[in-house]
Amino acid sequence: MPGHATPLLMGEEPPFAPRAHEALDAKRRIAAEGILKTSDEATARGAPHREPSKDLPDMTTTITRDAHAVLLPAVDGFTLPDSLTSLLASGTRSVIIGESRAEYVARAMTEERQTTETPQQFIDFTTGLRAIAGTSVLVAVDQEPWGTKRLHRLVPGLPDFGPDTDPADVERSAHELGRAALRLGVNTFLSPVCDRLTGDNPWLRGRTLDLPPARIGELAAAFVTGVQRAGVTAVTKHFPGFPEVTADPALDVAHVPEGCWTESDLIPFAACVRAGTRAVMMGPAPVAGLDGDEAALASPATVALLRDLGFDGLIVSDDLDAPATLRGRTAPRTAVAAIRAGVHLLLAPEDGHLGDVAAALIETAEGDTAFAHTLHGAAERVRALAGRRRSAR
Repeated sequence: MPGHATPLLMGEEPPFAPRAHEALDAKRRIAAEGILKTSDEATARGAPHREPSKDLPDMTTTITRDAHAVLLPAVDGFTLPDSLTSLLASGTRSVIIGESRAEYVARAMTEERQTTETPQQFIDFTTGLRAIAGTSVLVAVDQEPWGTKRLHRLVPGLPDFGPDTDPADVERSAHELGRAALRLGVNTFLSPVCDRLTGDNPWLRGRTLDLPPARIGELAAAFVTGVQRAGVTAVTKHFPGFPEVTADPALDVAHVPEGCWTESDLIPFAACVRAGTRAVMMGPAPVAGLDGDEAALASPATVALLRDLGFDGLIVSDDLDAPATLRGRTAPRTAVAAIRAGVHLLLAPEDGHLGDVAAALIETAEGDTAFAHTLHGAAERVRALAGRRRSAR
């Protein structure tokens, strides 16, 4: 796939999403299947979800804090770099405690990590994050029921997943898992994975269930219900489903080939939306048949499709710096495109360059009042979820 054109900055109006007729055709077919909750064709043409317009007091300060609030920096380990301290002091309200690339690929934490990490390290680190921010912070991990488990032996496990797994058992176990995570200071799980593989997918191999879509949805919804009942936010991923990819999006300019994605890929996501998932993560590559040119996380048409499922919660991006997402652009310009598309929270590694992303958002908002309102709406959603009172039940 060729790289996408550089997104517009500084007050220029963006064009309609590329190949938007793909999303419209798909939407008509999906509506006929009864998965969608709306038949508004204007949304399928690529119009992003709009936040209510409001006046922005103290514009410069507001824009600066909004630009930092929509950042989701990922760190590996418990060292707090100066750059992350600066982000938190400037308004960032979320952090991912991640894992190494080797652990991510292996779908497991190293034996050394599992034997040396302690609950107190998590407690001290998360307490420090909130102290620097001076307020509540979303602290996220990849705790996938059938994939990567960042909290490894520090929390209770889940049942084995298969055709005969009882969703009630999943919900009970997920509830205990969520309660244990909260005691560590972790309040957000980037899971469950709702993709169903039907072809080659080096990115998600080992992180999905080989079950019918409805069954995946049933088990994923039980997990969502259990962890959120405990007070942990579930971030269902990777919308709209990535059944096959041409390469690993983190390493190459990959995409979902024509004819691979079908309406049935939405079924697990729809089940989690009905279960009340508070957040959904958009995937990192284009999906032919919906928007073959723009990565899902920066595609207005694909974000609109999520809204058409009835979801009105927080929308999170996958990694901004993935080649399949950047498609020849810089991360700052990709961030602007994602916010324009309707995404609220931007995931990226904390490598000392997230200030450049914030600067691009600030520059665009200062020259474009409509974008400033969109950015403010996104930041308000992040702050509202971060400030949501969590009490285990």
